[in-house]
Amino acid sequence: MKHFLSLAFFLSILFPGGSAFAISPLHTGSVPTDGRAAPKLVPSPEGISAKDAAAGPAPFSAPSPTEALAPPQVGTPKLMEVYGFFLPVAHYASGAIGSFGRPNMSAPTEAVLNGRSRGTFQVQQSRFGANFMVSSEVRAKLEVDFIDFSKASPSVQALPRLRILKIEYELAPAVILFAGQDWDIFSPLNAYGYNFVGGQFRGGNAGFMRLQAGAAAKFLGAVEAAGSLGFGNPNALENDQAQETEKQPVFSARVAYAKGPWRAGISGIYSRYGYYTNGPSNPIRTTVTTPEAYAGNLFAEGAFAGIEFRGEAYHGQNLANINLLTVGLGTPELPRVKESGAYLSAKYKWNKASFWTTLGFASIQDFERVNSATKGSSGLSRNKVFKFGADYGLGEKLRAFYELSLFRTTYFNGEAREGLHSVGLYLPI
Repeated sequence: MKHFLSLAFFLSILFPGGSAFAISPLHTGSVPTDGRAAPKLVPSPEGISAKDAAAGPAPFSAPSPTEALAPPQVGTPKLMEVYGFFLPVAHYASGAIGSFGRPNMSAPTEAVLNGRSRGTFQVQQSRFGANFMVSSEVRAKLEVDFIDFSKASPSVQALPRLRILKIEYELAPAVILFAGQDWDIFSPLNAYGYNFVGGQFRGGNAGFMRLQAGAAAKFLGAVEAAGSLGFGNPNALENDQAQETEKQPVFSARVAYAKGPWRAGISGIYSRYGYYTNGPSNPIRTTVTTPEAYAGNLFAEGAFAGIEFRGEAYHGQNLANINLLTVGLGTPELPRVKESGAYLSAKYKWNKASFWTTLGFASIQDFERVNSATKGSSGLSRNKVFKFGADYGLGEKLRAFYELSLFRTTYFNGEAREGLHSVGLYLPI
């Protein structure tokens, strides 16, 4: 009962008078997602990175790393288009919730052991960007948000975080070259909902940002293909580490077939990564090992009987070592950690309302072996996630939303089961 009383308190803050909170969409019932979707070599004029960016983008879709920005239209072209969204949201949790291993609710992804109930108010996931149309062949994109997983509930302490910075060149009508920082092409979809940064990561979705260069093409009318050569784990330290000295690139490739509302495909990723076995202080005198990191991924999206679907399923090894948001992390003591994950997400629109639900999991395969070793996957071995949400259009663009997230997270020393209530407003520009 105390959980629902606390939820009512958050609702009263966010929607004074009680009449504003109803279940429905902002515009024709679409719900944004954080990141990736089908590559469209001839995209919509918005050319934005998430339908979270402005009114009117395709429901639940967002440009992939290979999606071209729209070329200038007939008439006076726009040199720059600004997009983004405001996202104030309140969270109430039955216990401790983590965001990519940090014990806070900045971008909820899992439950945390032995924590009291708690609440917070956030604006960190608000996002803004710009598309630059230099010419009909040359385009660029810059996008930032304000997430910092080391800050639980920042106010004026929040700082911009670089999400996307890339250049695209249209080599031919169906061929695009790209370079910069964007979503890795390995995992092109995302679950429905308003937790853009947390998404379904560490719960069935294996994507994240990549410094990369590559190409995308469409041929035979329905076949899409993309490939990239990228950098492994980013290094924010002052000195070069094994990421630089080992010089091991990340290879990603993806092929998809699209027909009508349906699209399905397969993708793969491969690399060898390095780390120092006796400290990084003097790379010349240390031993570097280079285990393999690899994975395969199946993905599909479509619509049937008025319900939209999307989902992914992957299996691989040491994926967290190459900057994917998964649970399998290799160490010198346990250099090969295999894992699997999958999720299925669905959305239904009704008048001005939309409803969505997602079920997903991520799990280390040889749990007993990893458990008896040296905690080679950051302490988290399994994560099961269920979500249900709804939104309502309060105006032409403004939406009110509610989402319930249930986490069942297994660690080496116990299991945490917690629920998270999220209520907020979404306003694209």
